[in-house]
Amino acid sequence: MEEAGSLVRETGLEDIDSFISFLMQEEDSERNEYVRAELTAPLAAPAQPPKIHPKDDEQYLELNSIAEGGMGEIWLAKDLKLGRKVAIKTMRSADTDSPRVVQRFVREAQITAQLDHPNVVPVYNLEIVKKSDRQLRFAMKLVQGRTLKDVLLACRARLRDNPKRPLPPRLALNARLEIFLKICEAVAYAHSKGVVHRDLKPANVMIGEFGEVYVMDWGIAKVRGKLETSDFKHTGSVSKLEHTQHGAVLGTPTYMAPEQAAGLESVGPHSDIYSLGLILQELVTLNRARWAQDRSVVEAMAIEGTRLPPTHFVEGRRLPPELLAIVSHCAEVEPSSRYQSVTHLMGDVRAYLRDDEVSVLPDSAIKRVWRVMNRHRQLTMAALFSVVTFAVLVVAWGLARENDAIETARWREGQITSLMADVSAHAHRIDVQFHRLADIAKHLADTAMFLLDGHEGYDREPLWWEQFTDPASAPTDFAMSPVYGIPISLDHPVAKAAPGVNRAELVPLLERISPLARSFREAMFESRVDREWVPPEERDHLISEIGVPIRWTYIGLEQGLMFSYPGKATYAASYDPRQRPWYQLPENSRGVVWGAPYLDTHGQGAVIPASVPLYDEQGQRLGVV
Repeated sequence: MEEAGSLVRETGLEDIDSFISFLMQEEDSERNEYVRAELTAPLAAPAQPPKIHPKDDEQYLELNSIAEGGMGEIWLAKDLKLGRKVAIKTMRSADTDSPRVVQRFVREAQITAQLDHPNVVPVYNLEIVKKSDRQLRFAMKLVQGRTLKDVLLACRARLRDNPKRPLPPRLALNARLEIFLKICEAVAYAHSKGVVHRDLKPANVMIGEFGEVYVMDWGIAKVRGKLETSDFKHTGSVSKLEHTQHGAVLGTPTYMAPEQAAGLESVGPHSDIYSLGLILQELVTLNRARWAQDRSVVEAMAIEGTRLPPTHFVEGRRLPPELLAIVSHCAEVEPSSRYQSVTHLMGDVRAYLRDDEVSVLPDSAIKRVWRVMNRHRQLTMAALFSVVTFAVLVVAWGLARENDAIETARWREGQITSLMADVSAHAHRIDVQFHRLADIAKHLADTAMFLLDGHEGYDREPLWWEQFTDPASAPTDFAMSPVYGIPISLDHPVAKAAPGVNRAELVPLLERISPLARSFREAMFESRVDREWVPPEERDHLISEIGVPIRWTYIGLEQGLMFSYPGKATYAASYDPRQRPWYQLPENSRGVVWGAPYLDTHGQGAVIPASVPLYDEQGQRLGVV
C-alpha cells in the first residue's frame, strides 16, 4: 500500500507546479467529488489521484481563524450550499512550493477521511483555494468543545484553588478514563487499518459539548510501518515542547516513544501505545509524565524512554495501583514488553472501572477473596449465618425425628432453601441500603466541612430548644407527628448548647453551619427505599406522616454545640452531645463509623448511628456528623 504522499510520483508529476496543474485540469471532468472513501480493508492510496477542484461558485465562506498548527491554519467557515458551519484547514501560503508539504497535507486529508470511525472527525472534501489556485484546504466537521489539554488545565485550576473540594463528575477520574477509552477506540481502529498516529497528546483530542471525543491531527500519521521525514526544522523554543516537532524525527517529545525519538524504522502501533500510556499517567495524576524547562532534557528523556515518577497534582493523594501498573506496562522501553494491542490496554482500563482484576497486576488469593467479600459484605454474613442455622436445624431434626427422616428431611430442606434465598435477597437489599446511607452521611460530612471552612454564610435565624417549648416562640409548623410521637418542625432545626457552655460564644458557629438544614432535609428524603419521584409538596407528609429510614440528622461540635433536624423540644437541660454514643468514636477513626444500636432518647426505639468524624488540617477533631 503506497502512502498518500506518493501521489506526485504516481502521476509522473515531479514538481509542485505540475501537481497543482493536474488538480486544476480535473475540474471539467468531475465536480464536487468527495475525497473520502469507504473502508473495507486496511487504508490504501487511491488507484487514481483524488480529483480536487477549485470552485467557480465558492461553497465555503471563511469567517475567522480559530487555531493554528504546524502545517496550516484552522478557519471557522460556513457551508453556503448546506447552510452549516464547518472547520477548514488551509495550507500555509508559504508552503505551497514544497512538494513534501503538499504530499503531507493531501495525505492528512485522505487518512482522516478514510478513517470512518465515531471518534475520528469526518472530512467533507479537499480542494484548491480559489483565490490562489495553488493553496490546498480541506473541510471537516466543526467540533464545538475544547481539547483534552484544556480539560486537564481545568482540573488543575480547580484543585489549585481548593485541593480538598472534589472535582465535579464531568472532571472526575472515572469520567477522564471514559474519555481515554474513546481515544483508544479510535487508535485501535486506525491500527486495524494499518495507520499509526505518531502524535497522540491531549492537545490533539477534542471533547465536544455533549461528551463526544475526536482524535485530531493525523498530519504525521504513518501507514504500514514506513518512516517519513520532513523538511521542517526544529524551532528550538521551550514553549514548543508540547507541539509537534518536524525534522528527522516527527512527533511531540513530551509524549513520544523512545524508538520514535531515536528515528528508528520500527515505529509502529506499539509507539502509539507508549504515547497512550503517558497520556493515561497525566489523566490519573493530573501531572505531565515528561516535562522540563530545557527542551534538550525532554528530548533526552524521550530517547531514553524515561518519565517522571507518577505523583498526584494534590500532594499526598493516593493513586490507584492498578492504573499505575497499566501506565508502566504501556511505557516499557522495549516495545515487545508493552501491551501488544490497544484492545488489550482498553480491557485492563475497563476492568479497573468495574473494580475487577487487571492483567498487569494480578490479585493475590487473599486479595481476590477480599475483593469478592468486599462487594458483598452483608450477603457474606447472611450466607454464613444461614449455613450455621442450617447445621443446627439438621442436628436437631436428627435427634428428634429419627423414624421420620426421609420425608421430613425433604420438607425441611425445601423450607431451609427458601429461607436462605429470602435471607440472601434481603441481605442484598440491606447491603445496598447501607451503602446508600453511608454515601449520604459522607456527603453531609463534606458539606459540614465546607461550611466550617467558612465558604458559605448565614442561612436563617437558628432556634434554640427552649424556643420550641414556648408556644409564643415555637415555629408555626411545630406540630404533632404520628411517626415521631412528638411535635416536630420540618422548617426549622433545633440548636442545643451543652451544660456550662456560653451560648453567646456559639452563635457565630451556629450561623455558619445553619445552611446544613437544607442538606439534613434532603438527606432524610433521599434515604427512602422507594426511589419513585415524589412532588415537593408531598415530601413533608412523607417524612412526618409515613416515615423514612433516617429519623434524625445532627451535627455535634467540640465546642458543645448540637444542631439537629427535625426541630423538637424534648431535650433535657443536661443533654450534652459529646457524651452520646454516636459522638464517642474511637481515636483517629475516619470515614463512616457504624455504631452499636442504642435506645433513642426521643422515643424512636433502637437506632443504629452512622457517624462521620470531622478533622481539621492538623488532625484535631472538630466534631461528628
